[in-house]
Amino acid sequence: MTAYHRGIMITATGALVMTSDTLLLKIIGHSGLTVAFWRGALMFVMFMLIWTVLRIIGQPIPLIGGRAGWLAAALFGGASILFVTSLAATAASNTLFLLATTPFWSALLSRIFLGERPAREVWVAMIAALLGVAVIVSTGLSSGHGVGDLLGLGAAVCMGSAFVVTRQSDAVLFMAPGIGGVLSAIVLIPWLPYLSLPAIAAAPMAVEGLLVMPAALGCLALGPRYLPAPQVALFLLLETTLGPVWVWAFLGEQPSCEVLVGGAFVVAAIVVQNVVSIRRANSAQRLARTPG
Repeated sequence: MTAYHRGIMITATGALVMTSDTLLLKIIGHSGLTVAFWRGALMFVMFMLIWTVLRIIGQPIPLIGGRAGWLAAALFGGASILFVTSLAATAASNTLFLLATTPFWSALLSRIFLGERPAREVWVAMIAALLGVAVIVSTGLSSGHGVGDLLGLGAAVCMGSAFVVTRQSDAVLFMAPGIGGVLSAIVLIPWLPYLSLPAIAAAPMAVEGLLVMPAALGCLALGPRYLPAPQVALFLLLETTLGPVWVWAFLGEQPSCEVLVGGAFVVAAIVVQNVVSIRRANSAQRLARTPG
């Protein structure tokens, strides 16, 4: 397995795990800030447990990873805070649409700071996926929420920047989302309406904070070691697409026709882009092996 194939497998796994985030948040069903606090705190606990186990078995990874690690952690934590506050200040559709611009910010920043120009199929997939997201949220987009929209845009910029930082760094920044989680939890404390959650929300909150988010963000933090940052960011759009499907399957909330059509468009764009990229990588590998 080449590094490129490994990157696709790791990133796709993280993105698919993250698609259950919407379902779990629906089940938890309480204040966004309180949920964001516990999600960040529990993520930190799990990441620290993984870090400790790896050290015990003789496979240590950096806790921080230098200044790049701190920067990536701050960006992951900032994206989490901005996403939650955007949802509270504007329509959810606005936030989701703005978050779908993450691949474009990754592409722009990669070009400026890394000198990497995304392949043509990545640009085509990003544009096609953005159109699909536009179809998904078209019935819910609203105006008059400038601050909330700016917060949503800030979340997209932070997430896109985090992928570029992890792409640029030579260190393994697997721990960055966990450190970012505890940073976001600390920042949120003064604004929490309440700290405790009802007992009925404890189990899904534990699954969200200890399993889903660490697995998803851990994989996505590793993805840029093998793939260009815009391609990693493109996988994030699977949450917008598949999240409503899991809610439909488990809670019976039927998605609209726009969600199904737009979602199919997004998934098709990501699948086609990766098939084309894998074929190109395989061709390049065969050419490299050909005696010449």
